[in-house]
Amino acid sequence: MKKYEFTGETKKFLGITMRRICAIKSFMGVKAGDIGGWIEKGSNLSHDGVAWVSGNAMVYGDAWVSGDAMVYGNTMVYGDARVYGDARVYGNARVYGNAWVSGGKWNVSPCYIQGTRWSVNISSPETVRCGCQDHTWQEWHDRYKAISRVHGADDVLEEYIRYFNLLCVMYGHEDCRIGVEER
Repeated sequence: MKKYEFTGETKKFLGITMRRICAIKSFMGVKAGDIGGWIEKGSNLSHDGVAWVSGNAMVYGDAWVSGDAMVYGNTMVYGDARVYGDARVYGNARVYGNAWVSGGKWNVSPCYIQGTRWSVNISSPETVRCGCQDHTWQEWHDRYKAISRVHGADDVLEEYIRYFNLLCVMYGHEDCRIGVEER
């Protein structure tokens, strides 16, 4: 079921026609009839969940807001960016490129490890980040050798496998641990 429609109000931004939205049903603090923010097209904002764009916020390109995410203020979300989960993006924030912003619920406090070259941290309940590489637990398990080769990290690979395996145990992903026989 749809939760918003276009008001008919448009504005040009960087040659893109932005369209104002209006809620057609009430959900999570948004009332039917509330005027929302600006999106380029319907695929920028999911009708599922309670995701919402309000104020002067703009979402365009192939960017997508979904789940219970809220984008407001003067925020711009564009390119192939994703804002999802319980994320809140506001103020003058810019989320763009291939950035993914999520606000998952943590059962265990997030961890940050400073390694020899890069930091390793839990970037969301579903993903692990090493340096600028963000992958799911299973993707790290399946592709760690290829990722290491691409980034010239074979000399520190064992160190980072130990960090990854520690995080697997801490966060309940023992099935993704990288065993000695796999190295």
